[in-house]
Parts: sequence; structure tokens; C-alpha cells
Amino acid sequence: RDPKNSPRKMRDFVAGDLVKFVKPGYIAEPDEMGLVVSVDHGHYIDPVYWVYWFKSRLVTANLASFLDLVYNS
Repeated sequence: RDPKNSPRKMRDFVAGDLVKFVKPGYIAEPDEMGLVVSVDHGHYIDPVYWVYWFKSRLVTANLASFLDLVYNS
């Protein structure tokens, strides 16, 4: 898929997406890169994205508003 020709809405990440963290003051550092490892649609109003962060080596649960695609920048 070509991200330039198909803009994503918020909350539209899939497992395998390379993302960066954009919400300061949380677990990951601003602009830290990570990989979406799974998406949880079942327990919350909005999907929860489980992301493995390369620098910190942590997996955290994130809302879409905390994330952006690396290749959209």
C-alpha cells in the first residue's frame, strides 16, 4: 500500500506497521520508533495497539492518538 495515495484515518494501524510515538510524557520517548505487534479490538471503545519499542525494548498498549506512521513523516 502506498501511504501517499491512501491517507489513513486515526485508529487505522495494523500489525507490522512501523510507528513513532508522538505523545510526550508517557512510556516511550517522543519520536521513538516501534512495531505494532497486535491490535486489540475487543475490550475498549477504541482499538488498543500493542507496540514493541526498539530503543526501550518494551511492549506497551497505546491509543491511536499516541502514534503516527514513520513513513507518513
